[in-house]
Parts: sequence; C-alpha cells; structure tokens
Amino acid sequence: MNEQVMYPWERRFRAPVTSMPDWSPQAPNRVVYASNGSGVWQLRAWDRVSGLRRQVTDHPVGVTDGTPTLDGSGVLWFQDETGDESGRWLVQPFEGGETTPFLDGVPPGWNEGMAQAPGVVAAAISDRDGFAVYASIDGWPAKELLRSRESIQIGNEGGGGFERGGLSADGTLLCLEHAEHGDLIHPALRVIDPRTGETVGDLGDPGMALHTACWSPRPGDQRLAIVHER
Repeated sequence: MNEQVMYPWERRFRAPVTSMPDWSPQAPNRVVYASNGSGVWQLRAWDRVSGLRRQVTDHPVGVTDGTPTLDGSGVLWFQDETGDESGRWLVQPFEGGETTPFLDGVPPGWNEGMAQAPGVVAAAISDRDGFAVYASIDGWPAKELLRSRESIQIGNEGGGGFERGGLSADGTLLCLEHAEHGDLIHPALRVIDPRTGETVGDLGDPGMALHTACWSPRPGDQRLAIVHER
C-alpha cells in the first residue's frame, strides 16, 4: 500500500521504534541505543559531542541490548547467532571498525549478565551444565569464579543497558542474584569478591524476591540499593 494513502493508525503502527539511550557513568557523551528503523532491531551509537550517529550492528537475527564500554571507547553487545538466545559478547570501536570477541576465557552460552568497573569485567553464562560466573582482571583472560546447577545472574540482568547493580563503583564487590536456596521465583542476593570468588555477604528473605538495583556511584561507598518484593 502506498504510504500516502495509509490511515494514520497504520502509519503509527509502522513507525520505527527507538529504545531508551544508555551510557557509561565514565563517558556520558557516548550513547548506545537500539532501533528497528532498518527493519530489524540493531544497535546504534551516538556521540553527543561530535554529533556522530551510526548503525553499529547488522545482524539478521537482530540485536536489542547493548552498552558502551566503561571508558566509552567501544560498543558492547551479546550476539545471538541463530535465535536460540545463546551467544557471546562482542565489541566494536565506538567510531566504527572491526568487531571482536570481548571476553577471552568465557565460553558461548546464554547471557546471565555482564558488569564493568575499573580494572574488572564480570560475566555470567549458563549452558546445559548449569550457571557460571567469570571475571577478567586488568584485561587478562577471564577465569571462572563459581559454578552452580541453580540460577545465578549478575546484578539485575533483565534490566538491560549498562549494568549498575553488578560491580561496585570501585570494582571490589560483585552482586549476584541466585536461586541456590531452591526458589527460582524468589531470588536471594550474594555479594562476592570478583578477584577471589569469596563470599562477602548474603541476603535473602524466604518467600520474598530480592533484586539488586544499583551500587552507589561513588568509589569506596559500598552501599547497594535493592528492590524487595514486600
């Protein structure tokens, strides 16, 4: 049908949709967002200083969730190759260039969250054998910190965008949502040391769900905002 004779309701239905933009706390002028303006959801980058706007991804399955790197130098996304939601994290320079794997040492799997802080990147992946949490320190290949048959996610994995509830601002603490107590509907929280995997603290309320919201943005301030079902 010719666009000139489309009814207003149909034009609204066919109009491109854009997600909320997102940015790193350390590089607020480097923005990443998703749009279906090309016909398939893809990531786009916007430099608010230079005015540069460009499409980053061009994947037939589509990409809906991405985030800048901590320093704003790149765009990160989890790429699902076939549509089964299993894949890996990729990175591309913010201005454009070659796309490469982001985290060496993390196997392909289902995304359970990724968080960044100075000197630390943490990621959680699930596969048919269970759930695992990995951490890369100072750019070295990631190492497995812990593994479980029960659900483990980094921060508020379902929130999308730059994860603010995973790693503390100084990168010394990592918050996980988990179901190791056997109740997937009502997750509990565990804070660990991302360098050793040692547990720092546990918080749960039987029969009630706890979710992480965000750490204080001030390095050294270890307060964590959470959402309680009650």
